[in-house]
Amino acid sequence: MPVERSSLVRGLRVDGLGMLLGGVFNAFPDTSYSQNIGLVGLTGVVSRWVCVLAGALLVVLGLIPKLAMLTAAIPPSGLGGAGLVMFSMVTANGIHTFGQVDFAGRRHNLLIVAVGLGLAIVPVTAEHFFDHLPRALGPLLHSGILLGTVSPDTQALMR
Repeated sequence: MPVERSSLVRGLRVDGLGMLLGGVFNAFPDTSYSQNIGLVGLTGVVSRWVCVLAGALLVVLGLIPKLAMLTAAIPPSGLGGAGLVMFSMVTANGIHTFGQVDFAGRRHNLLIVAVGLGLAIVPVTAEHFFDHLPRALGPLLHSGILLGTVSPDTQALMR
């Protein structure tokens, strides 16, 4: 289901406004999360009223601690299983997006993906790979997500 440009623009504007208000009131910035993509793909539910209901439920749980304890009693294996499926859906959506990229006509796109994926797994597979660099860079270089995102973006901009 393609998203209209106007809907995308409105969503980004509201996301930016939420972050701005979070900064003004010294609160956590409110932003969209990739888990939502997994949940939408898993359930097929796209109604915003589900989010309203979930928010109301969280308020009720915050006001009634005994009820919140029931939520806290969910076994870790149940949460882990749900998380595994949810984040696998996010990954599957990412792979689906790769299917729309022209790898045959533009070989440079294949190099961008390869370098991005390669750098993303370095912090996991070779923990001490960046140890010889200044310590100030440590928080940046020990995040596979950051390396796997910034590298392809930079390569695409340099094309």
